[in-house]
Amino acid sequence: MNSLEEAIYTTLTGGTALVAKLNGTAIYNTLAPQETALPYVVFNKGAGTEANSSPRRAQDYVYTVKAVSTTHKEAGEIDDLVDDLMHDGTLTVTGWNDYWCRRESDVAYAEPAGDGKLVWHQGAQYRIRLAE
Repeated sequence: MNSLEEAIYTTLTGGTALVAKLNGTAIYNTLAPQETALPYVVFNKGAGTEANSSPRRAQDYVYTVKAVSTTHKEAGEIDDLVDDLMHDGTLTVTGWNDYWCRRESDVAYAEPAGDGKLVWHQGAQYRIRLAE
């Protein structure tokens, strides 16, 4: 993990209500291991750019952070807990100052599981801006 991804992970695992709802630190970067018990949270980078708007180095990222659950209701509850931590949250990123972490757009969909039931995904894309 890079330092931003470590900061996201640390922020999410530091949320006691979220960890309790997940029955532990079931929070994964990019992919959860196969056969991981539901529910869990997964996050991944969707986009990243150098801002190049001033002499000071700045970066602009979009990360998707979502709950994966067996019920739509539980996925929504977990999404709310994630949002409490991420939206307007402060990420501690080694070597950078975090000056913006905001929810930008929602993510919500269901997919069929191997047993014919549905797996629910609910979360958001968060824009994160960093500067040196």
